[in-house]
Amino acid sequence: MALLEVRNLKTYFYTRYGISRAVDDISFDIQKGETVGIVGESGSGKSVSCYSLLRLIAVPPGRIESGRAIFNGTDLLSCAQRELRKIRGNAISMVFQDSMSSLNPYLTIGLQLTEHLLLHKGISKFEAREKAISSLLEVGIQDPESRINQYPHQLSGGMRQRVMIAMALITGPLLLIADEPTTALDVTIQAQIIDLINDLKKKKDMSVIFITHDLGVIAGISDHVLVMYGGKIMESGETRDVYYKPIHPYTSALLKSIPSVEQKDKELYVIPGHPPEGFEDIKGCVFASRCEYVQDKCMVTIPELMEVSNRHYSSCLRIQEGALLDVLKEGDS
Repeated sequence: MALLEVRNLKTYFYTRYGISRAVDDISFDIQKGETVGIVGESGSGKSVSCYSLLRLIAVPPGRIESGRAIFNGTDLLSCAQRELRKIRGNAISMVFQDSMSSLNPYLTIGLQLTEHLLLHKGISKFEAREKAISSLLEVGIQDPESRINQYPHQLSGGMRQRVMIAMALITGPLLLIADEPTTALDVTIQAQIIDLINDLKKKKDMSVIFITHDLGVIAGISDHVLVMYGGKIMESGETRDVYYKPIHPYTSALLKSIPSVEQKDKELYVIPGHPPEGFEDIKGCVFASRCEYVQDKCMVTIPELMEVSNRHYSSCLRIQEGALLDVLKEGDS
């Protein structure tokens, strides 16, 4: 049985410009001990989908239109707020993208770390402080006894991100959601954060949802990949299959967009066109206007995510008919 089962999730934003279908009917599972990467361009619905699971969407203008998210037998989308508060920040924790804006600049690191323990575990302040110090040490922060009394602006970006990870893991969650935690960091620190999350995941036997637009990051951390575009899942499968045997033109285009040190004096590949703004009423495939393999049927038929091979799913009509498989594999190599 999966730790988290998401079915037919739809999250729309109602604005003066129209309805933005940020997440438009997606389904996926998270197994116990598994890391699932969610990848795609900005605006594809990666973060909104996970914010929806914890009901962190601002209402209005946002609204979860439909769907179920069964976590350990509880539907996160329909349970009472009191029950959700027991899960959020306790059994499910989240590491946000910008650590500087996520941490309170007026409170010390120690106060922000112990808040979760005092709220969810009901332990004494002394016990919470000792647990906070050990958590900082666990994520690689040296001299935690001094750091715990400092404020966020006194720490580097990498250290703040480590504090965010410590804060997310201090209650011993079953599921960690990491929303682009390496975006604002340099390459060396990115690698350290990825290794840290991998190590802690194995040590604590927890599941991870890792959101990013960086395909290289996903390759190094995830067991399973969801490729999103225009609020929909274009492709999903085991990481190795998605990278070496892509079965959607969008995934193939993303892979071709990665710069290669082996191909000198060659123009970088760019996916033509622009992502949908979300207000358009698209009748067919959301990627059709940018797809080099588009046919007339793609413009008028909304494809469903279907299993093409073992645990490898695609929402491309032509792939489902058995076409393009060799073309996409050759184009990515």
